[in-house]
Amino acid sequence: MTHERYHTLTNLRTYYLPPEDLFRTFTRAEYLHHRTTNLVDLAVRAAEQALAHWGGDRAEITHLLWGTMTGGMDSPTIDIALVSRLGRK
Repeated sequence: MTHERYHTLTNLRTYYLPPEDLFRTFTRAEYLHHRTTNLVDLAVRAAEQALAHWGGDRAEITHLLWGTMTGGMDSPTIDIALVSRLGRK
């Protein structure tokens, strides 16, 4: 990704890494820290946008499917944190 493309994408109000982190390899510890501190927030924002677009009653939601191909394991898992942050039980 070029720096010009990076700056274009950042203007779309998407989540992004600072430029100094975008073009480097994370250590495993750095990756896991980044994942646990940012991925749930990103998932919540995406879910809130999807719910707003849907326009339905979130109380009608009975299931949440979550998948990842990343190598980090956390407890509670992201799906549990997401359900909690969206006000579902």
